[in-house]
Parts: sequence; C-alpha cells; structure tokens
Amino acid sequence: MLVSHSYPYLREEDKLALLECFELDYVGYDEDVATHIRNKLREYLSYNYIETTPSASLALLLILKFLDIKHDDEVILSAINCWSVYNSIIMEKATPIICDVRSCNDFRLSYKTIKDSITSKTRVVIITHMYGMLVEEEIIKKLKIDYPNIYIIEDFATSLFSKKDFKLGIYSDFAIGSFGSTKPLTGGIGGVLCSHKKILEPHYDRYEKSLIAFNVKISRVNQVLLLSQLNFFNEYQLIKKQIITFYQKFIKLYDSDDNIDLFRAITFDEPKALVDYLSTMDIELDIRVSVQPNLVKELNIKSKNNAYSFKKYYSIPLNIKAYEILKDKGLL
Repeated sequence: MLVSHSYPYLREEDKLALLECFELDYVGYDEDVATHIRNKLREYLSYNYIETTPSASLALLLILKFLDIKHDDEVILSAINCWSVYNSIIMEKATPIICDVRSCNDFRLSYKTIKDSITSKTRVVIITHMYGMLVEEEIIKKLKIDYPNIYIIEDFATSLFSKKDFKLGIYSDFAIGSFGSTKPLTGGIGGVLCSHKKILEPHYDRYEKSLIAFNVKISRVNQVLLLSQLNFFNEYQLIKKQIITFYQKFIKLYDSDDNIDLFRAITFDEPKALVDYLSTMDIELDIRVSVQPNLVKELNIKSKNNAYSFKKYYSIPLNIKAYEILKDKGLL
C-alpha cells in the first residue's frame, strides 16, 4: 500500500454518537452496543464468537493462555509484524519462531516459508494479513489439512475489510484484530477476539493452580465510536480511494542501487502538488517521521507545530532512507 494514515477520519456522526453517550450519563460497557458491533463484524468474519477487547495484543495473550501455550512450545509468526505479537508469545514463556516473508515487496507468509519453520514443537501459526494484503485462503486451508494439530490464528489488525464479499475465519481456529487509534477504523482503543468456541470463560491456570478470569470489556465511549465508524465504513473507503488515486497520479518508485527495495524511494514529480493537495483536503504533514522536517524545510511550508492550519492527519509515505536515495539521485 502506498498510503497510510496516522489517524482515522472522524465524521460529524461520530462526534454526535459520542455526545449522545455522555447525555445518557453512562459510559460503562453496553451489551446492546456490543451486539450491534458483533453483527456488523459478522459481515466480514465467519467465527462463532466475536468479542471486543481493550487491544489485539490482549486478545492474542488470552488465546495463548486458553491453548495452554507453555515453555518450549513454538509459535510461528511473520518477520514483518507488530512488536506486541512477539511480546505476547514471550510472556507465555513460549519460543517465537520468526518466519521469513515472501519478498521485499510482499510482507506475507507463504506456505513454503511456514512449512520450513514447522517442527515437532510447533503449537501455533500466526497468519498476519499485512497492510491490506490477505494471505490466500488456500494456504490457510492447506495448513489446516496438513497440520491438523497446529492451531492457526489470523491477525487482521491492518487488513480487515480488504476484500468485498470475503470472510476471514473459514479455516483458522482464532483471529485477532485491532481498533486502536492508528488503525483503519477506531474506537480510540480496542481489539477483537474471534473463535469458534467460547474461550473467555474462567479457566485453569497452570501457574496459579486455580481458575482465573479476565475483565476485557471496553467502555461505551469506545463502543459507540467504533460502531459509528463501522456503520459508515463505505464512506471511509471512498476517502481512502481518493487519496490513493492522487498518490498513483504523482508518485514514482525508484529501487536502491543494491536492488533491495524494502526501502523503496518515493517521490513526487512536483512536490508542490503534494502540498497543494494536502492543503485542499485539509490534511496536515506528520513531521514526527524523520523525513518530514526536511520536506517541510525545503518546501518552505509551515506545519501544525508552527501554526499551519491543517486539521486531518495523514502521514506521507516517505522515510529517511528513501529521502537519502532521492537526494543522491538528484530527485529532491
């Protein structure tokens, strides 16, 4: 994907939903709202049980606890992944097995890279659908057929809603997703735990030698924001398509000299076109990314931190490596 955004766009309807929440004088967990969220998510997910959680990483940790993942058990995960996935495995004293991705341009696992990583100690494979690119259903199905004793967890934190008329979870055992503040849709905080059996009941803990239970509910504030965004998801998709269309019109890609294009250099034929577009769309520059201050300085424009009045917030898909390549080639 050429475009990523730092914060989801909040519509007026989102703000009204939040205001109504406060008018009811109740911000605790609301089962009625939770039911509406589950029903919307079932349009995209085929799991029997769908429960929101405070985060995707907590959802993963709960799944690993339910499976009684323990010391010396191996959990396969993609080399391109969120640090919290790795940490959740470590917290259960298991061994994370880093599985290679397909290429510098495709950050997904393949059947071969997974198979090459499987040993007699493998208990779980985490299938990460990366940046809107889904791992093919055929691969998940083949894994389940060839290795029926290994549990499969799909991670769609960055990739839910990637395809129309396509549901995740037909062949996997569990799934996790995120509705955190940087995800395509947000509840401010939030994740989701999906399974084909109910796993959030109290269960025996091998360390505590007793039944344990977790309170994993989120507040009504987060629930109503998430539901509002789910209800207007198609509109968000149109906004993204407009931005992608713009980038495709102006962007060129340049491979580095050593032909390793993980750090693909991205430039605009006319950098001013980028700034004009951002201004028109009321989008600000994300100057926290290392290349942004250079871009701001060279184009002599003002950012939010020095009184530029952009409101929406999208990051420009550049990084310092790309910037250095572009400068070296005389493209910036």
